[in-house]
Amino acid sequence: MDSNTSSRLNINSHNKWIIFSVVLIVFLGLAYWFHSNTKKTAEERFFYKKLFHHISKNQTEILLGDLTNFSWEYVYYIGPYTYLKQSKGLQVNDKFYEVPERLQINLDSDGMWALCFISKKKVTHIIRGMKIKNRDRNLKQKLYDPNDIIVINNQNQFYLKVTK
Repeated sequence: MDSNTSSRLNINSHNKWIIFSVVLIVFLGLAYWFHSNTKKTAEERFFYKKLFHHISKNQTEILLGDLTNFSWEYVYYIGPYTYLKQSKGLQVNDKFYEVPERLQINLDSDGMWALCFISKKKVTHIIRGMKIKNRDRNLKQKLYDPNDIIVINNQNQFYLKVTK
């Protein structure tokens, strides 16, 4: 085998590794995107699409009712280390709100949060937190209604605010 043939074989082998690497990176990226988007509920996708639409228009105070495509009476914030699977519901002050099994989640690490939407004394939808962080402002033990607002600061942190 002459040096030209050997050189072409090395180039072909090198090109195959480059093509394989690119295909692998694209495949992993698509798999991650698919996994990220399929584990979100339709309600979560709607919520975040509307939320980021408002943020892109530099709106920092957004009506909670504008961020959902379902009806609800109240929303309740739950933070890290809340275990709905064990409690089967939410205790808010003196009232208990049942959480159906399909919505029972455990928020078992720092930074995790969720909004639990309540209708007819039962949690009907849950929006899990992502991309924005709660800003401690005593969010717990309060029920918020569709006319209350979510306030976003310039560091993508939020808190909920009663408007009445």
